[in-house]
Order: sequence, then C-alpha cells, then structure tokens
Amino acid sequence: METPNYNLDALSDVEADKIVNRLLLMVHKKDSLFTCISDHIISEMMMQDLIEIDFDNETMEGTTLTEKGMLRLSKSLNQ
Repeated sequence: METPNYNLDALSDVEADKIVNRLLLMVHKKDSLFTCISDHIISEMMMQDLIEIDFDNETMEGTTLTEKGMLRLSKSLNQ
C-alpha cells in the first residue's frame, strides 16, 4: 500500500505553522513518532533549513534542529 504524498500547502498558513511547530518539538524531544511523518514533509522541513538529518544515522538521534529551527521552536513555545 502506497503512502499518500501529504502537502502542507493545502492548509492555511496558520494551520501549517502549528503543524510544523509540533513537528519541530517532536525533533527536539527525540520523539520516535517523527519517523512516521511523510518523507515529503520531512524533505520540505530540510529544504526550509529547519532540520538536519545525518544520513549515516537516519534515526531520531541523527535528526536535529538547525539554528533556524531552534529559533522558530523557541518563538512558538513563548507565544
């Protein structure tokens, strides 16, 4: 069974921001459920320079927030 390609562009900006902020929190907390997220969305987060993935260690331990991702998460937690 093929996984559908989810696209955050179909959501309003506010809804998409909430989802991205929750995903950033998952990365920060090393929540293994993040690995269930669509590759398309993870790729988008990488292209936006929010996360980095160590391709030699494609686990939660190898997935980290970039400086931009940390700043965005910090702002969302302080709202």
